[in-house]
Amino acid sequence: MQNDNTHNSANASINVNLDEIRNIYPHMPASAPESSVMHHPAILCFVHDPENASNALGQQFLRDNHDLDKRGSQPLAVAADMSGADFKIFDLTPPERQDRPCATQDLALALSYGMVTVEQGIDCIALSVIGQDTNKLLSKINNFDDIQEHGAMNVAACYGAMIAGTMAGIEILCDTALGACLDRISTNENISNFIQSNAPDIKALALVIIEKRATACMR
Repeated sequence: MQNDNTHNSANASINVNLDEIRNIYPHMPASAPESSVMHHPAILCFVHDPENASNALGQQFLRDNHDLDKRGSQPLAVAADMSGADFKIFDLTPPERQDRPCATQDLALALSYGMVTVEQGIDCIALSVIGQDTNKLLSKINNFDDIQEHGAMNVAACYGAMIAGTMAGIEILCDTALGACLDRISTNENISNFIQSNAPDIKALALVIIEKRATACMR
């Protein structure tokens, strides 16, 4: 398990455009994978605040998950500890306040960044997005244009991870609000996704991860 594994997208050097992302779509599976026994899950959290302000929600999430005294109250950290899941936090917060709408190239970079977060050997990913404005933005995002308009780079990266997970044929979990957002984007991109989004919130998602891993251990 990787408890203290925060990555900053500023370190990524990827050169890609939207056409290259969309060229992957025809190769995506036509049907969902069968629910499998969870042996090596990964919890992938994508953080984005409008700017690197210490009181922003995403930055507070980062501090709480690195603070041993507060980590025990963080649902996904607890789920990682109990399930043995890889727990990775990817911070896409810019060093200075980002102009909106964001550039198409920034969108493509965030999508591709999310795609490379799904590593070989993972058999299930649980996705989450955290940020100062993220919760209220999820219901407003229906397509790539909306991501650009709101500068929601964590949603873009999460969508990229969803594409990679779908390509790998592995199970994808997330909470209901995020699942609905990713589904709307998929519909507008004319692709299918096979997300299981029956967890109403992050706490419920954490319990799903723990339960699935416990079930695997009893087999």
